[in-house]
Amino acid sequence: MPTLSQLTIRLESLKAALAQAALTVEHADTRVQYRSVEEIRTAIGIVQEEIEQQTGGGIIRSYKITSSKDL
Repeated sequence: MPTLSQLTIRLESLKAALAQAALTVEHADTRVQYRSVEEIRTAIGIVQEEIEQQTGGGIIRSYKITSSKDL
């Protein structure tokens, strides 16, 4: 499993490629050729999920429900 720093570097590389509409992404000693911009967006989502899993992040929702009955 990649480290948090590796995932962060990968995410930044993907975002840079998306901003330039480039289909080739290079990070560390790896080069990946994507077929479409949509495929890069999917990869960004996957990397973001992996980062959230490692950091315990994500969206936490809490709800407080109250009710009263007039008698």
